Amino acid sequence: MQHLLCNWIFQTSNRRCVAALAVLLSLSLFYIGIKPWIRTQTVLFDTEVVDAPSRNTEVSDEPARMTSQSAQTPKTGHKTESQTPKTVHKTDSQTPKTVHKTDSQTPKPLQKSSAMKESEEKQKGFSSLPVDSRALKKNFPMLKEAAKKHSGRYHSRLDQMMATYLPAVDTSAWSPHSPSGKKLTIEEVHSVAKSTIQPGFQVPNIAHFVMPFGETNLQFHQMVSLLSCLHIMKPHRLLLWYAPGKLPSGHWWDRVRKNLTESEWEERIIFVQRPIPTSVYTVPVHGKEHQSDVMRLEAVLVFGGLYMDIDVLVLKPLEPLRKFVCTIGREVPYGLCNGVFLSAPSGTFLAMWHTAYQVFNDEAWGEHSVKLPHSMQAAFPDLCHVEEESMDRPNWTPEERTWIYNIGQQSRWDWRTKNYVMHLWFRLYNKQHSMDSIRTLNSMYGEMCRRILYGSGQP
Repeated sequence: MQHLLCNWIFQTSNRRCVAALAVLLSLSLFYIGIKPWIRTQTVLFDTEVVDAPSRNTEVSDEPARMTSQSAQTPKTGHKTESQTPKTVHKTDSQTPKTVHKTDSQTPKPLQKSSAMKESEEKQKGFSSLPVDSRALKKNFPMLKEAAKKHSGRYHSRLDQMMATYLPAVDTSAWSPHSPSGKKLTIEEVHSVAKSTIQPGFQVPNIAHFVMPFGETNLQFHQMVSLLSCLHIMKPHRLLLWYAPGKLPSGHWWDRVRKNLTESEWEERIIFVQRPIPTSVYTVPVHGKEHQSDVMRLEAVLVFGGLYMDIDVLVLKPLEPLRKFVCTIGREVPYGLCNGVFLSAPSGTFLAMWHTAYQVFNDEAWGEHSVKLPHSMQAAFPDLCHVEEESMDRPNWTPEERTWIYNIGQQSRWDWRTKNYVMHLWFRLYNKQHSMDSIRTLNSMYGEMCRRILYGSGQP
């Protein structure tokens, strides 16, 4: 009896163990079947946490920075499964990566126009110039209105093309040097120019000439122009801007050189080589006169001082004009003249004038160099002083031009009392003279040259 009872208990235990084992085996198979699905759901959830920005995060114009911050692990606090993706049990295909993101999920930067991109790129060479950005921003809407009538074919696109109120000048290719070849930096030249501004004055006592791009042999009237600046204005520094390979030369250049001692020549003269500009902002500049316009505007904008064409004669000291922050002469009733002007460095009027070149039309003559400054000065009279007669009169019109060059017309205009400088408009005359012929030339031009060369206007 006892044997039978033990055998029944053993058989019952075996059946229970088998049943228990069967249950465990079924549960194991079920878990193995659903485990990949569980892992897939965990990976997708983690990926969504990485991809989706927080609702409290503002969408900025720096999407790359925002994305990298979203994926960072918090430095403090408890990490949950949803906060920190585990990589111990995950393969490369399971680890959340940015490859799962679609274009619709990744924030994109704001698109900028080509004009804005080029303007921003060019401003890198101009970032240190201390322009009055607040005034430029305030005046920008009125400047655009003034520029509209002079923008030509760009009139309908002016709002898109005038993308910045800050002037953009690339000085990286400017190469200042002394006559002996000693290299100078832009900062050194700027510092020297600034040191010449005496108390009560706005404009540095320096002068700029843009030397001819083509023929490098100096002409007689150009020699007289340079000497008038050196001996009557007496600038502390004379900056001569030239294109690569276009240093002045010839007999009349040698005469200029001989008017200064070796030490004066080395100390007072600064050559500045720079490329001829073929574009300004996003528009082309092809005409050599227009290229010179850009060069002179940028030279005075950066360093300040007097700019004068190489057919302008200085007739008396310019100290009264250097007390204004900007001075320009009237050429005709509807236009001012960029053939001779003065400005403080970083002057607001010149900075605005330069930014208006974003809609410069290379096909038009005199729009940006003569008519635009006239419109600007009418809109901003406090920013620029205008000399009505003393800089560009007599003007280039046939009647007034005869006063300068025709025989016996000297009485038509009292240049001795009226003019600080005289613009000769020489290309409309274009007759060459010499030291001998000028001695007896019975004209206003002859008198002015004798005054500069010999100290007396009399033959």
